[in-house]
Amino acid sequence: MKIQTVALATLFSISTSLIINTPARADAGVFVGIVYNFGPKSDLGFSAKLVSDDAEDKVVGALGVSYFPAATYKLGADIGLGYTFENGLVTAGYDIFNKKPQFGLGYMDTQD
Repeated sequence: MKIQTVALATLFSISTSLIINTPARADAGVFVGIVYNFGPKSDLGFSAKLVSDDAEDKVVGALGVSYFPAATYKLGADIGLGYTFENGLVTAGYDIFNKKPQFGLGYMDTQD
């Protein structure tokens, strides 16, 4: 658990540093939605993610945390890529805590 916490803190630090220090900076966005972890024991959960850009029709990076109410291990931390559309985002990534591929869909306030 300590290694996973350190890994999540490191990824969050690197991603926020990249977002803040990028010269031609895009506005970061926030995603809230549902996620599905694939695997032998699949899980459905809720997620909040920091997204690298809030513009519509863009490929973006995403870093998030998830909660899985019915799972044995209820907390997840993920990193992935996504595609924004009008007031939404679809993501594909990897849940580091649960060691499973993840798909997400949800709301994000996008800009034209």
